[in-house]
Amino acid sequence: MTIIKWISSLLFVALALTVPFQAAANHTPPFPEYGHGTLELRLYSSYFCPPCGALEPQLQPYFTVLQDQGNLRLILVDFPASRLDLLYIEYFLYALNAENTLERALGIKKVLFEAAATRELLSEADLKTLFADKAIAYVPFDTRVLHPRFNELLQEDQVRSTPTLVVIDGQKREVYTGGKNILEALTRLVGEKTCSVGEAAEASE
Repeated sequence: MTIIKWISSLLFVALALTVPFQAAANHTPPFPEYGHGTLELRLYSSYFCPPCGALEPQLQPYFTVLQDQGNLRLILVDFPASRLDLLYIEYFLYALNAENTLERALGIKKVLFEAAATRELLSEADLKTLFADKAIAYVPFDTRVLHPRFNELLQEDQVRSTPTLVVIDGQKREVYTGGKNILEALTRLVGEKTCSVGEAAEASE
């Protein structure tokens, strides 16, 4: 799904300028970022992008393995290709505001991708009903407080299409687009990291 890169920035900036906002004094916004490892993965996807929806269910095993190895920093960036995407992004962040873990984030994204695929849940009322039916707890907040961070990532990575995976490993930076290329990259990463862990264990014996 090819997308002109500046659409996202315009949408985020436009919303950010509509009404001034102020973050709650003692509240950390629920940014979808997990782990503190040296291997950083940035996954860009859009809810109304069919290739993203097809890829999403296949990602969790790779992320789980890399997370278990303790060297992963994963950032899930929902690409705002349209105002409808922004609605879905907002409710995703509301859900993370209730509880923000990688497992939960991936589960909620699965629900939202399935909803987007129907092309029927197109309003805020629809998403409220969906979350109630799925027993997904959520806490609304002013998500504009997160827009600068999202804009920073989008501008830094210059993403032009979804799905896109940006891999930063030390000084090495690689970009993969399309489900097939992303899965191949993750397969290599899992293999490389597993091998490194095994070699380190053998060397310590």
